[in-house]
Amino acid sequence: MASRVVPQPFIAFVVAALALLSIAAYAIVSGIAILAIWNAVGSAPTPGEPLTYLFTALAGLVGGIVAVAFGVSSETEKLGGLSNLSTAGVSAKGWIGGVYVVVYLVVGIAAVVTWSMRDPLTSELVKNLAMVTVGMIIPIVAGYFSAPPR
Repeated sequence: MASRVVPQPFIAFVVAALALLSIAAYAIVSGIAILAIWNAVGSAPTPGEPLTYLFTALAGLVGGIVAVAFGVSSETEKLGGLSNLSTAGVSAKGWIGGVYVVVYLVVGIAAVVTWSMRDPLTSELVKNLAMVTVGMIIPIVAGYFSAPPR
């Protein structure tokens, strides 16, 4: 068996750091788009092309992770234990996954509130974020009520 040039613990650390950097970037880019609407006067702000592309990629990543975390079609452990975050032995992956869920929901709800309160000034980017969030919340809540009690 060949030895690794880079030790596995270091690789695991770098991957976890990239995961945290990705969720931070999602929160920052989303926050920039949402704050631009709240600070707008007169006409709706138009996010630049780089911000739009970056947001789209990050939203796909984060939304996919949250969708997997809340998947209701399988009884297997979800994202390292998101369904049991209150237990003492949660892995680093489970906690990072929990951060993804919280940030996704906070940013998404902020987008919904922004669109509902600042409709004429809301950019398409934030409207899309609001609708995707609502689209994600609906099956999560439906799954909660349709799942058998544990």
